[in-house]
Formats: sequence, C-alpha cells, structure tokens
Amino acid sequence: MSRQCKQLKNDGTPCKAPAMHGGDLCPFHDPASRAKALSKREEKKVAVSKNLELTMIDIVEAIESDDYFRPLLMADGGDVKSWKNWIVCLKAIFALEMDNEEKRIYSEFTGNSEIPKKLLKEVYLIIGRRGGKSFISALIAVYLALFKDWSMCLKAGEMGWIFVVASDRHQARVVQNYIGHMLNKQFPEKVEKELKESIYLTNNITIEIRTSSWRGVRGYTIVAVICDELAFWRGEDGANPGKEIIRALRPGMITVPESMLIAISTPYAKSGVLWDVYDKKYGTNDEHVMVWKAPTDVMNPTINKEEIKRAYENDPIAAAAEWGAEFRSSITSPFDPEDIKAVRVEGRRLLLPNSEIRYKAFVDPSAGKVDSFTLGIAHQEHEKIILDRLEEIQAPCDPKVATKEFCEILKEYKCHQVVGDKFAGNWCSNEFRDNGIKYIDVDKSKSEIYLIFQTLVLSRLVELLDNIRMTGQFQNLERRPHVGGRDTIDHPRKLKDDMANAAAGVCVIIYKDIHLKLGPEYMAQRLPTTTYSGPLNINSPHEQQRNRVLQKLRDEGVI
Repeated sequence: MSRQCKQLKNDGTPCKAPAMHGGDLCPFHDPASRAKALSKREEKKVAVSKNLELTMIDIVEAIESDDYFRPLLMADGGDVKSWKNWIVCLKAIFALEMDNEEKRIYSEFTGNSEIPKKLLKEVYLIIGRRGGKSFISALIAVYLALFKDWSMCLKAGEMGWIFVVASDRHQARVVQNYIGHMLNKQFPEKVEKELKESIYLTNNITIEIRTSSWRGVRGYTIVAVICDELAFWRGEDGANPGKEIIRALRPGMITVPESMLIAISTPYAKSGVLWDVYDKKYGTNDEHVMVWKAPTDVMNPTINKEEIKRAYENDPIAAAAEWGAEFRSSITSPFDPEDIKAVRVEGRRLLLPNSEIRYKAFVDPSAGKVDSFTLGIAHQEHEKIILDRLEEIQAPCDPKVATKEFCEILKEYKCHQVVGDKFAGNWCSNEFRDNGIKYIDVDKSKSEIYLIFQTLVLSRLVELLDNIRMTGQFQNLERRPHVGGRDTIDHPRKLKDDMANAAAGVCVIIYKDIHLKLGPEYMAQRLPTTTYSGPLNINSPHEQQRNRVLQKLRDEGVI
C-alpha cells in the first residue's frame, strides 16, 4: 500500500496525496519538487515571452540587431552598409516603409512604380553570381521560421515545412549550410535536432532539402519555399520542371496566409519558368509577385571588379548572364511545349507492325557506358509522318546485346536496313550486318536533323508517340547561333537526347524520301485556320501557332 502525504492542505485537512517514493510528502508539498516545477514554469514563461518578442520584430530590425542577424552580416570584416540594396529588397518583400532613395532603388531593380502595401507571396531574385542571393534567401528562411507565429495555421501535432528546392542535393546544401550556420550561431536554443538534410526547430517548423521533383513536395503544410537556381532546373521527363513543381507547391501553401515562395537564380536562356515570370511580371506592379533583377556588383559592392572585368573580356555573352544578370538571347528552345503537345498523340505508346505498310528506321547507337541505345521506327501516311515505335536500352548495357535486340524488332516491321550516325567507325555496320540488317550512315548532322524536324513539328506533319522521356528531351534541347553558319541544336550539359534523336532522325529520313517542299503555297495550307470572326486575340493558341509558323518561314527564307 502506497504511503500518503502527511502535509495539511490550506483548509487544515490532510492532503492524502500519494507521497514521493521513500518520503512523507507529495510532489506538490515537497519543497525541492515544488521549486523545480516553478522553475520549469518560469522557463516556459520566458520562452513564450521571447517568442512573442520575436514576432514583434520586422526583418530589418532583426538585421540591425546585435542579438539576431547583424553579427552574421558583419562577419569577415563586412559592413551592413554594403547590404543597402538588399535591405531595400527585403523592405519590398515584407512591405516595410521606404524613404525616397529606397523607393528609387526599388523601382530601378523591379521596374515597378508602386511600393508593395502587403507581404508578397512570390519573390523572384534574378541576381548575378556571388551577389549574395543564397545568403539572403537563407536569412529570409530563418526569419520566417523563427520570427513568425505559424501556430494558428498548424493543427495539433502538425509540422510546418520550409523547403530548400534545387536541381540536386549538392546545390541545395549551399543554402542549407547558410541556414544551419545562422541557427547554430545565433539561435542554438531553437534547434531541436539537426540531420543531414533536415533541421527540426522547437516551434514545430522543419527546414528540409528537396530536389526539383514535383512528386516530392506534395502532401505537406508549407510555410516557405526557396527555389535555388531556378533557371537551371532540368529533368529527363520534362523540359524544365519548375512550372510543375511550383504548381505542386501552391496547394501546400494555400492554408498558410503568409507563406512565401522565394526563387533565386542567375539567369540563363530565354525559356523556362524563370524567364516566363520575368517576361510577364517584371515591372507590372503585381501586388502578389515581385521580380528583382540586378547585376552582381550592385548587390555586392565588395566583389572584386577586376575579376568581373576579365570575365567580360574573355566571354562577353556568358559574363553578361553570370555577372550582369542578363538572360542569354543567344540560347533559345527550338521546341515549344505547346508545339510538341500538338503533334503528340495522347495515349499512343506504340503501333504494331502492319504488313501493308513500308517502315523506315533510325538508330542512335551507344557504347553502353553513359548514353542510351535508342531506336525509332516510322512510316508515311498521306502527308503525315507517323512514329510507330520508340525503344530505349539505358546504360549500362552491352551494345552487342542491344544491337541484337533491336534487329529482332526491325525484322518484325520488315525493316531490312537502318540509318544511324558513324559511331565507332565500322562497328555498327558490321554488328548490324551480322544480325541481318544493313546499316547506312546518315548524311546529316544532329543539328541539321533537329532543324528539319523543327519545321515538321511547326507544320504539324508528324504524329509522335506519347512518351514522356522523349517529350522532355525535345523540350530540353537548346538552339545556339554558330559562328560558321547555321545554328546548332543539342542537349544541355549533363542531360541526354538519345530518344529525341532517334524519333527526329527517323521522321527526317522519311521526310527526305517524300520530298515535301516548303514552298509558300504548300506552307500556306499548313497554317492554322479558324472560322472565328470576333476580335483578334494575339495570345490565343491559334494565333501563337500561326505566328510561330510564319516566323519559321521567315527564318528559313521562304517568305
């Protein structure tokens, strides 16, 4: 039988509460236990008071305070004054008051004439390299994590998330390292647990690294997102996944009124979600979205200007993008997503062989170590070129085994010859010959094939299979001007175009056979027509397609 407390209550009656183990008093009447409980209560009051204090401080006050961010900005002999333009940017993001000089700076780098009146929902910072954008985005993330009270937006036991999203985990860790340093240096008591890719805070907020995949960001309550180097997000299954990822993020942010999306990047080509946002939102006085564009030396006046000068002397175009924050007009996307979508037959994965049809084939061979070994089979049907089959054997693979497998497929379609590039000298011709198929070297470069195929897509002369990897590779391609003559088209570094090459190659060799001429009369028949007689809408899909075809005709000298 447990012992009872022998102390009396305030009314003089026995307490009778269970006594502490080995004692005569309950925890409430034991002086040491009572003092400990009171101490915990006081600690909790202090913590609540400090949290309340944080929520009453705006981001500029936090930067100017020695208790918060000022020591971080002053590290390595820095000066808060050198962050002047960034402070104006932060005032715009959080709708803080500005003086006349700050308003001038704001207008110069946003193109806007109206100062934001409320917290922005989306911020796109297009800044040259080493301009401080990673540090500032990390500072914003820490501020949102600790200086904002998200408890009203979270259910009991629910976690709020701040995602750092980048093309790969290595890139994301640049911002994550800044965040971890800030928290451990200035707010160590707020860090509950730190893992390799996550930082758990004591207020139910977690900061976590994510790669640029729309599948990995669904199903969370999101208070903030940092999209790092947005211009360089690429994927095998989509030209630029930025649009899909941001679309996937927004539902997770909709229940959090003051949630924020911050995209930071050095600019690249005039394509993709960053260019689209800049093109549509820069200088529009949008109350929800701000685009801030500035060169490196403006945002970071401490930068070595001699280094930037040498970069401009060596490669003016690249330097203008990397240091001047200018989009590269020399790099364009040859295949608009809408055009590829228009020639793709939804749901069609392959067409089985038909004995009454004459097929052509194109192969993109590989040594099997890095690139895929791909095969495209197609046929002509009236004025259309139909892609029937597209096969890929991904690396690593044995090229001899891949060749044999593809030869069996070619025989199913009664293709006794295949066209491909001069890969590995005579290896291809010998290997295909040994498997009963004649191998013919293609007479065009890859860029020439893509340039012709671009015309076929624009004029809607092809029907492609519904293959997400092929579609993504087409949209990944980049068109660059060439000093010696016609433009070159190729995939970006670290990506592939094996399936796109096989699909385009087989369509182009059929196009060559049927000798379709791109004369004005023929192309006029390919232009989209409409019976609509209302006001002209230049932004309609019909007019955009018509303008693309007309521009292509002008580029090729047809009209």
